[in-house]
Amino acid sequence: MTNKNTILKIGFVGVGTMASAIVRSLISFGSKDMQIFLSPRSAERTRELAELSEFVHVTAGNQEVLDHADWIVLGVTPQVAQEVLPSLKFSSNHHLISLISPVSLARIKEMVPADVEVNKVIPLPFIEHGKGPILLYPDNDEINSLFSDLGHVVTVEDESQLDALITITALASPFYRVLSEVIDWGSDHDLSIVKSSDYTLAFFDALLYRAKETGTDEILDLWREMTPGGLNQRATKSLEERSGFSMWYDALDSVLEFFTGNNAKE
Repeated sequence: MTNKNTILKIGFVGVGTMASAIVRSLISFGSKDMQIFLSPRSAERTRELAELSEFVHVTAGNQEVLDHADWIVLGVTPQVAQEVLPSLKFSSNHHLISLISPVSLARIKEMVPADVEVNKVIPLPFIEHGKGPILLYPDNDEINSLFSDLGHVVTVEDESQLDALITITALASPFYRVLSEVIDWGSDHDLSIVKSSDYTLAFFDALLYRAKETGTDEILDLWREMTPGGLNQRATKSLEERSGFSMWYDALDSVLEFFTGNNAKE
């Protein structure tokens, strides 16, 4: 659809939290010449985004977004999508990017003309800072290139893989809870919260760095690198005796069942 010398014209139908994060990321990290067009709802939010860059424009309505842009990012709720999409006039030049994780690609395609190409892109709020995974289904070179400026793009082959990876995002709060418990433990052992936090965050950051530098075929065995009878083995054994690891697997199963069950109702 585009080449390196073409100005990217990207429009947002719905400017909620995630769409706003993408716009901010495009402004901060996007490497392509672009014009961004926003639907007018969430007036204060769109005004703030337009003030950030001269290439961000607020339109008079959803159809005007389509009239100006080639790439259309759909960032509304599933219910609003069912109301809005059938009323919009798409052309064969449009490429629709859906941010709506609960609604299947097939269902979105049913609501737009057959000659409109559709992809799902599922980022996380970290995208505002140029960080985090961005799910893409199906793969598309131009979308991959665009969003690779904004984070780490992971493509999947089908929506069951998409569901599984979205499920992993449910571990954000449990992960922060682990950090909180460790930091709190340190504060109970003659450390200030500041010092305990400073060390714990640097420690976990180093662990993640080590994991990222490890080959895919080795990463599942990193935890085995411990001295017999040492501190790591003692902590591992203590957690194993309390099912401290299998419960993470069980939690993911529970979330996936809940997530896919809700999706089936859409």
